[in-house]
Amino acid sequence: MLPELTDLSSDHGVGVRGVTLPDAGIDVARDPDGAVILHFQDQEIRLGDPQHVPARGRTLAAAILAASAARP
Repeated sequence: MLPELTDLSSDHGVGVRGVTLPDAGIDVARDPDGAVILHFQDQEIRLGDPQHVPARGRTLAAAILAASAARP
C-alpha cells in the first residue's frame, strides 16, 4: 500500500508534494520539474537517471530498488 502524497510546499518550495517519514526525519518529494528528491538533515539528494542526479543519488536509487525487489 502506497502512502498518500501531501503538500510539502512550506518546507521545500511551492508545488512540492511528497511523503514525510517523521521518525526518520526524512521527506521524499517530487519537485514540480518531476525530479524525486530525498530531503534529510538539511540535504537534498536528487534520485534518478545519470543525466540529472549526482552519483550518490544514483547509488541510493539503485539500493532502494534492489531492497524493494528482494524476496525474503
